[in-house]
Parts: sequence; C-alpha cells; structure tokens
Amino acid sequence: MPKVDILVSNRNSLEAIQLCVESVHAYTRPGDYQLIVYDDVSDNGIDVPYLRGKQEQGWLRLIEGKSRVFHGGALNALVNVTCESDLAVIMDCDIEILRDGWLDDFLKLIADDPLAIAAVRCHGVQVRGGTSRGGAYLAPFCEWWFGLLNMQAYRDDMQVDWGISWVSTKEEFMALPDAASLPIDKMATYSFDVGCKFYDKVLHNNPRGYYIVSPLPGHINNAFTHYLQVCHHIADGLPEITAHVQKKLDVMRQKLKGLRHG
Repeated sequence: MPKVDILVSNRNSLEAIQLCVESVHAYTRPGDYQLIVYDDVSDNGIDVPYLRGKQEQGWLRLIEGKSRVFHGGALNALVNVTCESDLAVIMDCDIEILRDGWLDDFLKLIADDPLAIAAVRCHGVQVRGGTSRGGAYLAPFCEWWFGLLNMQAYRDDMQVDWGISWVSTKEEFMALPDAASLPIDKMATYSFDVGCKFYDKVLHNNPRGYYIVSPLPGHINNAFTHYLQVCHHIADGLPEITAHVQKKLDVMRQKLKGLRHG
C-alpha cells in the first residue's frame, strides 16, 4: 500500500481536532500514513499543547503557523509545500473517522487510474450566509471538501492557490454558475470558497482529463462524520456559537470518551 499524507488544518477547534486525530489513529493502519496538522495560530491554550503532546507520542507531525493565514493559507502550506507523498488526503479538522479500512477503500477507488480523484460531496450546500464576510457564494464545484489526491498529477498539472478567491469584476461575476439568478448589486460578497480553484480547474481547465469519482459508494460515505461548521464558528468567534454548536461539541466529547476508554 502506498504511503499517504493525511493533511489537516486547525485553529481553536477544541474537541473537534482531538476527535479527528484520535479517530484517525484508532482506525488507520500504522505505517500506511503520516498525519500532518497545520495549526493556524490557535490561541485557546488547548489545541497547541494537545497537538504538541501527540507529536511527542509519534501520532502526528505538527506545523505551527507564525501568523494567521486562515484555512486556505494552511492548505497551501500543507498541499503545496509540506506534502511529499504520492497520495494525500485533505481532511477538515471536524471530521471523525468511524471504522477500520476507510483509507484502503479510498485507495481502491483510484488505484488503477492515475486520472481519478476521490472526493466526498457535501450535499445541499450552495449559499452560506451570516458570516462576518456577509455571505459567500459556494459554486457547485465547491461541494467536495474531503478527498484523496494523486499528488504527482497535482504537482504536474493541477497545482493551485487553495485560498478564497473573491469576485471583483462583472466578468468574474457573470462566470459564476447561476449568475443570472444572483443579485449583481451584491457582487462584492460572492467568492469561490476554499478549494474551489482546484475543483474549478479539474472541471474546466483540465486537458489531461483528470476527473472526480463521485458519488462515492455508500460504504465510503458511511466511514466518517463531518461536524459541519463547528470549527468555523469556534475559531472566528462568530455569534452562531449557539445551542446546536454546543450540542455537536457534546457529541464529540462523548465520542472521545468512547475512543479513549474503548
């Protein structure tokens, strides 16, 4: 089995990053992977000591950012600079792995096809509102947020900036999917979100024919849980840290107890 780098960006995510790290450790065969976490200047006094401790135990490699670069900047550091393996999993820090064999199943999807990219689709997410940015447009090709990349192909043809790309001209706005149904007076609030440039390149500027394997088989979709938006709210101190976010954190705490005492 080829070595895989599992790349995770983190900031102030408390139980989320702990559950991510400990579930990867519990359900991934030793020697098959390297877990690399980029911490984007967490200042809650919890995340960095925890991650340093796991690095000392040999569970992961920690990269500590020196200044805030946000999620896209952290992915740039991980994907474009740090990763040296032939394959890489890009994973949000609020993902929990649920069972053994998840990585093997991912690898089987692209094992015989160097043009394939395995990516998990996040259904039903098109427009995100209520953030400090006033509302970011998520184009349809931004619906994949967790996937396995062939890094040789990526380095040869597909390397991009993983940061947010804001729409600044009328021409860029009109190029958005469904632009006709979007209010042009709100043009400055629309963006291609984190990762969109990569998937946009796959779908629209891809002469070699790389393609996304999607939808994925059900047994792969059932191998993890994504606690959507929990980390985003915590890290940025948004007012949406409400009862439903606390409920997700409570679930994470219970899951951590199960992993640590199972």
